[in-house]
Amino acid sequence: MKGRKKLIAKGQENREWKGMLVDLLDSAVPIPAESDIGGKAVSLMRLSREGFRICGGFALTAAFAAQFLQRSGIDPLSENAAEQIQCPPFDAWEAELLTNVWRRTGKRGCVIVRSSAPGEDCANASFAGIYESVPNVGSPQQLTDAIKRVWMSYLSPHAKLYREAAGNSAALQSMPVLIQEMLDCETAGVLFTRHPMTGEDCFVAEISREGCRQVVDGEGAVQRFTWRRGSEIEAAPDNGFPAAKDASLLMHTAEHIAACLGDAWDVEWGISQGTLYVFQARLITSAGAGK
Repeated sequence: MKGRKKLIAKGQENREWKGMLVDLLDSAVPIPAESDIGGKAVSLMRLSREGFRICGGFALTAAFAAQFLQRSGIDPLSENAAEQIQCPPFDAWEAELLTNVWRRTGKRGCVIVRSSAPGEDCANASFAGIYESVPNVGSPQQLTDAIKRVWMSYLSPHAKLYREAAGNSAALQSMPVLIQEMLDCETAGVLFTRHPMTGEDCFVAEISREGCRQVVDGEGAVQRFTWRRGSEIEAAPDNGFPAAKDASLLMHTAEHIAACLGDAWDVEWGISQGTLYVFQARLITSAGAGK
């Protein structure tokens, strides 16, 4: 990774860590496999290289998680693996690395820690609400706690049962994690490149001035727009929302994502200071999306 020496713990430069951490914005390295960094991280790196703006940050790989579990003597297949993760501390090398990750990613405020498991949110299963995301992480100590919370959600009995029911029981025993900058957005929401319920060949956007979390959770004031490929969103006449420039950004993004990734994607996005950022992109899991 370009500039990676700045992230290596002082005095421990010779410790092997290649493959433990990936810079999402480093276009000089090949995009790792989904088994290494998870589907969310892979799709974000692909979109970044296609010209989309994404929030800067890093992916902690499955190897980093596996190293922690092995060093701590935790069997990821045990029933109480999630509980056991809480106690062992990160060692000095890991803690220093994560501190420097936070300093680089959270230099303008807070970061968000997300799950990025292989097989997460595939065509026939969604792990939304099962794997945790931890927003507003404001310090290195909070970062280490947040990473453990995400790992715990992956190793929880509930998550293991869901993976088995979804036919994903052969998934990796450790989870990659995304650490990204958080942005203050004037407008945010969710974009579907195919109708999520009917599978109809159209775009659907759910938009809020309160952030995409309100859209995902079904809270707050949310407006829904549906439009055909090649047509335009029209601002609602009663309140002029979304603004014409925001509607234009959203239309361009929808067409571009469909061209780059395919026509059945669920995308969380936000507009900050006139720029549209993609927060995450995952396959639509509704049965209707495949029609």
